[in-house]
Amino acid sequence: MAKKYCAALMLAAFLVSLGLVARAQNATTAPSTKVENIACVKTAVDKRETAVQTAFDTFSASAKSALQARKSELLTAWDIVDRIQRRTAINSAWNKFRTAQKEAKKVFNQSRLSAWNQFTTDRKACKSLPTGEDPGTDLSL
Repeated sequence: MAKKYCAALMLAAFLVSLGLVARAQNATTAPSTKVENIACVKTAVDKRETAVQTAFDTFSASAKSALQARKSELLTAWDIVDRIQRRTAINSAWNKFRTAQKEAKKVFNQSRLSAWNQFTTDRKACKSLPTGEDPGTDLSL
């Protein structure tokens, strides 16, 4: 029984290997007719990355400015003796900060998306296939 099983297994392995050899002989080794313009895509990537970096620099400067304004307003609020007026000033400082942060994030996302959309347009003009890069990665900055 074991001999029959081994013989059947060897026969199956032999038939599979014959199929692979036949397939390999039928496969074409001709190079792809699609030629990508690598220099063009590199230029598009450079343009995109520079735009994303600029957008992040702008976001960073806006965030720092919002933090500095919040600090200044909070310190001023804590100089107010009246508890109700102080609480109002503190809330105002935090609300202004949240508004500034939302605006900074909004501008960053618009700039980032614009850079990626322009990259897609430029890449298509280069007659290149999609690069497989994830535009959402920049959101984690």
